Amino acid sequence: MGSARIRLEGRLEQVEAAVATVKSVRVALHRGVPESLARLPQVLSSLEELLPQVRRHRGSKEVQAALRALRLETEGLVADSRRIAGWIGVPLPRSVHEVCRVLTPHYPVRMNALVMGTPVELVALLVVFPVWCVIVAGLSVAIGSLQAGPVVVGFWLLSVLFCLKRAVRVTVTESVLRVDTREFALSDIRRVEVELPSWMSQRGARATVRIESQRGGRTTIMMPNALGSFIKALRQSGVRVAQTGGLW
Repeated sequence: MGSARIRLEGRLEQVEAAVATVKSVRVALHRGVPESLARLPQVLSSLEELLPQVRRHRGSKEVQAALRALRLETEGLVADSRRIAGWIGVPLPRSVHEVCRVLTPHYPVRMNALVMGTPVELVALLVVFPVWCVIVAGLSVAIGSLQAGPVVVGFWLLSVLFCLKRAVRVTVTESVLRVDTREFALSDIRRVEVELPSWMSQRGARATVRIESQRGGRTTIMMPNALGSFIKALRQSGVRVAQTGGLW
């Protein structure tokens, strides 16, 4: 075996190792493991030196297969990263070289959800109420009256629309808190005060969230009374949260 062939096989092994690393980064991203991104810059740097030498032998089927596998994994990583970036509301990476820069400041993502209501309220609205509507509509048909059924169904639809209108999209990443269109750097937050409605008025009531900056400024936001995950995510990110009122 010639020395040129030996060198080519060594370079192909390096490409295959890079493919395996990119693949593992993709898997780790979906699992929310931030350390996975740290391996990417070194791999990309080594590929910049390696690929021109490998491409000289692009007539080789082994080289073609290795380059194809690398292209599929890097394109897949960019596509995955763009979906994640869009999901958490940050600029989309345009190439594999931007993946680390865009996502690293925000990993891990501790919360990204639409806050609508407490579990009991959602079960009542999405399960119990529709079943009750069906029963009422059936009884209306049975007794020959078609008025009650549409009224009840219409009331249910209005209730769903009301919940959706009051819903708030909340994102908590390693560096940012975003509540709908309002964004706060976690490093700029001194504390968050969450005032929950009393247990007498808990059902359907809204919670008051006050975000205090390091400079003393305050932002008050009204949110659905279902903030257990929100409070937990903030505390995991190192934000001081003072909670008053309510029963959890």
